[in-house]
Amino acid sequence: MRSRAAVRCGCSIPSCSTRTLSVFTRGPLGDEAFVEPVGYPLALSSITYPIFYEALRHFEEPLLRQTVLAAADFVINTGEMGDHRAMFCTLAYETTGDPIYAAYCKHRLEQYKAEARATLEYKNIAFFSAIRNGEITVLMETVARALQKDPAGLMAAEKRLMSRLGKTPRNLPPSGVDPPERSLGVLRGHSN
Repeated sequence: MRSRAAVRCGCSIPSCSTRTLSVFTRGPLGDEAFVEPVGYPLALSSITYPIFYEALRHFEEPLLRQTVLAAADFVINTGEMGDHRAMFCTLAYETTGDPIYAAYCKHRLEQYKAEARATLEYKNIAFFSAIRNGEITVLMETVARALQKDPAGLMAAEKRLMSRLGKTPRNLPPSGVDPPERSLGVLRGHSN
């Protein structure tokens, strides 16, 4: 079974922001997930959160956690806004508890408020999908959890965020880099 998803490619370039082209299963029972390179970074749209939310709960492979953190850091460092890229920050907050990721979610919500006005005036109807696909509710929940856990920590993280946001140019690997296919292992708790 093949499905389009994105997982960090696993190449040896530390600053690489390339993600895999697809994730598929194989093995004797069809329960081993593999990832295949190479695709545009973070181009997942509304499926970002559900794919990685479930994957982080069903696979123990550190590659998934590394992928989420690399993608969230990429979003913060390059200042990539819009779409569903902020979902990586919600997942990174869930994974690490680092409030800088919740601070980015708050920043994205504030940005969305400005975009929502244009949507209401039919100048930018595409941003309606953030509500329809659940982006806004997930961001709000992340910020609410961070505020409940440590309001002062979130405030400090907002300052840290501003010192990092958009300070790094997008860095893609050189052409011809073809990282190997990687196994994510077998689903946790799977039995035949």
